[in-house]
Amino acid sequence: VFKQMSTCQNCNHLLVGSENELVCLIEKSKPEDLHVVRFFSEHCVPCLATDSDFARLVGEFPSVKFYTVDVVDAVFATHMSRPRYTPTAVIIRKHFGQLKTVYGGNFVDLLKKCLQELLKLQKNNKATF
Repeated sequence: VFKQMSTCQNCNHLLVGSENELVCLIEKSKPEDLHVVRFFSEHCVPCLATDSDFARLVGEFPSVKFYTVDVVDAVFATHMSRPRYTPTAVIIRKHFGQLKTVYGGNFVDLLKKCLQELLKLQKNNKATF
């Protein structure tokens, strides 16, 4: 069951509980869609500190699909292993797999720069990443 995140006012941010759910969502997407998977924990102080910045980022990129995974509750086994650090975000594109991983206290700023760069490449038809 997919749950829309309450921190976001649009529908491009979902809470995902398992690897199967995430894979299903990505497989149903368009090939050009970018997906951001944020791994976090309610017990992680940096995760909580970046929560509102991440919610703003979701609003800035309405064409990107955002997913949040609680590393304590989620079931992830093979395709996407649990991250070593939280918060961590992974940018994925269907048929290309994992494009970029960012983590740490400033991950929202790093993520924003990566998304801007990838969307610019995509817009300029250089999306062979």
